Amino acid sequence: MDAQQPAAVTVAILDDDYPLHDYVRFQLQGRTDVVLTAEGWAGEDLAGMLQARPDVLLLDVMIPTKRGGYAVEDPFPTLEELQKLSQSLKELPTRVLLLSTEFHYDVLDLGFASDTVCGYLLKSDQRTRDLPARIHEAMSGQLVFSNKVSESLQSGPRRAMLDLSPAELDLMLALSKDVRATPRDLAGKLFKSEQTVKNQLSAVMKKLDAPTRGAALVILMQQGIIRLRGTGPLSAPGHV
Repeated sequence: MDAQQPAAVTVAILDDDYPLHDYVRFQLQGRTDVVLTAEGWAGEDLAGMLQARPDVLLLDVMIPTKRGGYAVEDPFPTLEELQKLSQSLKELPTRVLLLSTEFHYDVLDLGFASDTVCGYLLKSDQRTRDLPARIHEAMSGQLVFSNKVSESLQSGPRRAMLDLSPAELDLMLALSKDVRATPRDLAGKLFKSEQTVKNQLSAVMKKLDAPTRGAALVILMQQGIIRLRGTGPLSAPGHV
């Protein structure tokens, strides 16, 4: 009997850039491991796309959107809406990869305020040219960044912050290797109680003034405490 094939990763795209839709279709055509299941061209389509629960949503951060019939005057109109929707849709399984033409630091702060966001890609970046690989990275629990985003994270402004304890750093390193991990998952990997992990996560987020675990990881990357090792998992100075 043949081994059962894993289910295909379902992907949706919300972007008003028609050539990008064509490009995504081209990259995914004929594949059985990653399948494009939905497309949208307006910011107000975001709620319906999330309710359809694709595995991965490619989301343009600057796509125009309307609220109450009027255009939202905001440079990143979908990010605030994403945060609201991800709070209302409990246990949202969708992993969101943010897209933009140019790098914007504000996207890191606004985007990673939502637990569903797992990466930020620039449309022209070399790594974005292999979207199936980036999608599989997101599904495996990695944080996914374009090369330029990674470089900007590591060379951007630093800020004063409280030091993390060795136990808290080990916890964040474990989380960086699988951002989907639950406190129970992390407790098993670190041989700690689930409550201890929950307490340490809360302490780290409070020290960093981070609204989400993903936001805490981004801050640690900005500070050089956690860094990207090539295109693979995250690491910290002095850790193998």
